Amino acid sequence: MAHPLHEKVGDLLKDFAKENGFIVRLDKACGGEQYIPLFLDSKSNATCLCNVDAVLLKEVNGNKEVVAVIEIEESGFIPTKICGKFLTTALSNQYDHRNDGNIILKPNSVKFIQIVDTSSLEPNSVKPEQLRNIEELIKNDYLCGCVRSYDIILVDYNNLKNKLDTILKVP
Repeated sequence: MAHPLHEKVGDLLKDFAKENGFIVRLDKACGGEQYIPLFLDSKSNATCLCNVDAVLLKEVNGNKEVVAVIEIEESGFIPTKICGKFLTTALSNQYDHRNDGNIILKPNSVKFIQIVDTSSLEPNSVKPEQLRNIEELIKNDYLCGCVRSYDIILVDYNNLKNKLDTILKVP
């Protein structure tokens, strides 16, 4: 199944990481090599909470740290799906990838970004307002676990680059 937005975001994240000194890991839909799993406690099938679309890492004193988790929604972005992706990430405290090993997700350390393709919405859809309401509620009242900040990027596939450059400003 083709994932054009995932592929485009993957390409943009590779460029962003290279230009800004980050390491990017992408899942297969984004052009990567493997799933990007997040875990509760130790790595096992029983503790795997989710697979995310991408992570940005930076190296600090010889150790890698996850600084951002990116989720991409090309369709079906109902509140349960949007909130579920946020919560499973927030509850996670470990990331594991064959290229990076096991990395602890410290409390209040990860920027969580959901990129939502609105190009298929009807002109008068209330979906963008609904998503903004969810974003504001999470930002103002429900940041928890490893998530320190939360953003939803609403994109019409064509304006993705400018929005991504603006929102990815991470420490």
